[in-house]
Amino acid sequence: MTLILAGIVFGPLPFVQGVLMVLVGLAVLDFKKKEKLVNWFRSFRLVQKVESVTRVKLSSIVHKIDGFFHWLEGRKGEQGMNPKDKIHLSEGDITKAEVDAIVNAANNDLQMGGGVAGAIRRAGGPAIPEECDKIGRIPLGEAAMTTGGNLKAKYVIHAASMRLGEKTTEENLAASTKNSLVRSEEKGLKSIAFPAIGTGIAGFPMDRCAQVMLRTVLDHLKGKTSLEAVHFVLFGKEAYEAFKTEWEKL
Repeated sequence: MTLILAGIVFGPLPFVQGVLMVLVGLAVLDFKKKEKLVNWFRSFRLVQKVESVTRVKLSSIVHKIDGFFHWLEGRKGEQGMNPKDKIHLSEGDITKAEVDAIVNAANNDLQMGGGVAGAIRRAGGPAIPEECDKIGRIPLGEAAMTTGGNLKAKYVIHAASMRLGEKTTEENLAASTKNSLVRSEEKGLKSIAFPAIGTGIAGFPMDRCAQVMLRTVLDHLKGKTSLEAVHFVLFGKEAYEAFKTEWEKL
C-alpha cells in the first residue's frame, strides 16, 4: 500500500515513474483488492488516455508484473534451499521408484544381464534392452538414456561405470554419475533415482561408492539444475547404512 500511495503522490514527477510504482504496489496485493484498485485507477481520464494511446490495459501490465513477482519468489526459494535437502535415501526396489528417471548400473556395451540391470530389464520389459542395442557401445564414464518401458519411471539412464566383465573404477563411477545427471538435465527432469553403482559384480567398495556418488550429486545440485529431488534407492541394509553415514557427513 505504501508503494501505491507513493505512486499517487509522486506520479506527476515524473508520471511514468509514478505509474510503475503504482503497478508494483498493485502486484503485491491480493486479487480482490487488486481488481478494485485497477478499476478505480481506470476512472481517471489520464489513465484512460494512456490505455487508449498505448492500447495496453492496466490489468494486463499488473498481471505481467504479478507473474514476475511469483517467478522471483520461486527463484528465491530455490536459491535458499540447501542442496543436501534435495537428496533422499531409502532402502528398496529401484524398479518401483516413482520418479522421472531411474539409473541403471550399466556396462559400456549396454548389455543388461544380472544385478540392477537384470531387475530393470525384467520389470521394464523388452523395449529397454532393444533401445540399448540400437544405441550400442558408449564410452566408459558416459551415460545413455532409453525409455522406461513398463516402469513407473519414464526413462532409464544407463551409467557406464565398467566394461563387461571388468571392475568399476572411482574415475568412471564419478563420471558416469555426473553424466547421468547431465542426461536428466537435457530432458529437464525433476526427479531421478540412483542405485549404488558398481558395488555388485563390478566390486567397488560400498562406503567409497557412497562418498563418490553423494559428493558428485551434491556438487551438481549446487549449480543451476532442473532437479528437485535425487533419490538413492538402495538394495539391502548394508548399502542404506553406508550411504546414510556418508550423507550425514555432507
